[in-house]
Amino acid sequence: MFRDDQKESKNRGIDLRLRMAKLSVLLADGDIRAADIVKRTLFNFGFRRIDIARDGDEALHMLRARNYHLLITEGRLRSLHGRGLVKKIRASKSDKVLKRDIPVIMLTADAELEDVRAARDAGVNEFLRKPFSAKTLADRIIYVIDGPRIFVDSTTFAGPCRRRKQPLPPDTGERRKPPPIVQRRLVTETMLPIFTDEDLKPPMPKPSILVEANTEMKKEIGHDVTAAQIITPEVVAEAQAEINALEGDFVSWARDDITRLEDAYAALAKDHADAKAHYTMLSTAYAIKSQAGIFGYELGTEVAGMLVSFLTQHSVIDDKNLLVIRKHIDTINAIFTQKIKETGQDIAKEFVLSLMQLIDKLG
Repeated sequence: MFRDDQKESKNRGIDLRLRMAKLSVLLADGDIRAADIVKRTLFNFGFRRIDIARDGDEALHMLRARNYHLLITEGRLRSLHGRGLVKKIRASKSDKVLKRDIPVIMLTADAELEDVRAARDAGVNEFLRKPFSAKTLADRIIYVIDGPRIFVDSTTFAGPCRRRKQPLPPDTGERRKPPPIVQRRLVTETMLPIFTDEDLKPPMPKPSILVEANTEMKKEIGHDVTAAQIITPEVVAEAQAEINALEGDFVSWARDDITRLEDAYAALAKDHADAKAHYTMLSTAYAIKSQAGIFGYELGTEVAGMLVSFLTQHSVIDDKNLLVIRKHIDTINAIFTQKIKETGQDIAKEFVLSLMQLIDKLG
């Protein structure tokens, strides 16, 4: 009896996932492998209309050419940075084609506090750190479908309301103008003006305009079901299992990446000012940082992240810098050769400590 119930439940879940096929997603990411992993995961969630843009300009062109319901973008995009892409979308008042309030999830390995704040201020709906899991991606998608936020339009910001459920700032009150339907309801209930600024000293800024939340995805999947009922824990587990099955491919990718790091290192050793080699090394280290943790190589993500930070801080390379870079590459090679995953292992701690000491000494 239990098995029959379980089978029936699974069939219902598969049927519900068919509703997600109505939604179209644009995935903007210049890393082909990372984009493929995200696309596979979305496919397992039920999405079928998934397009990929390789840079920011291409993403902007595709958004104007097709009616997408959701944008998932990497922060580091060539030609137009991810935050720049979002800002252009949010600021497109006069653009009759670009959907200004499209929900945006930023999926990036640049996840320091300042990165999160900058993305929020650019107008993203949700922020997701790479490396990601099927569950973390599912959570963000569920948020934007089941809990769409009011769109704020002001002179300094355009995008989803940043307050979420937080209380208003002290001694300010609500200065923003609500959507017309909300305003009419409040006027009817109170029979008094909602906003008066006659007695305010000093004068308050011009009120922001609040626009009804974008509920297009909710309408497409149907109001009789939630995204959480479609992307169930069982569906997430299935998606994660497919990601895990790619580990062998990832180890092969990592070897290719290490070869690219070696080639870029050789070019920099010959010419410290080789900007192309510097960019190749930086983008390759960023790819390892983005992907390693997806397959359990947390140490790979940490060390590659240290290399990304070092290269970002040293756009001009000298002989001492080369020694630090050499140590990072050797450590990354050892991680994947010896299959050292967790950062808590003694050897992992030793790797990180020796790198930090070398950076302090020479960096």
